[in-house]
Amino acid sequence: MSTSNGGNRRWKQQEQAIAAELGTAPIPSAGARRSDLEAGQYGVEVKTMKAIPVRVRAALEQSIDAAESVGKVPVVVLSQPRAGKKPLRIVVMRFDDWKRNNAPRVDAHDA
Repeated sequence: MSTSNGGNRRWKQQEQAIAAELGTAPIPSAGARRSDLEAGQYGVEVKTMKAIPVRVRAALEQSIDAAESVGKVPVVVLSQPRAGKKPLRIVVMRFDDWKRNNAPRVDAHDA
């Protein structure tokens, strides 16, 4: 990621926008190992990319077509086998679907 002002401005704007949608605020890191945001039980990392990798985007689009046709929430589970360890598995879904179905909204009285 670019460290120029433009690059910093873009990720900071995304982080602030996502925090606002979740009713929370970005957490200043000051070099500490902290999540970008905290929302309920979630420690949220916000990563801004010029483009989502093509295979990930294609998998999500396939999930969207299949799940929405039967009234379900589209989710992709990506799995990476690892020798001698449990597979690394991550969930990919649209932010708005997560927010609508799972993400906690932090209210002023919860903060």
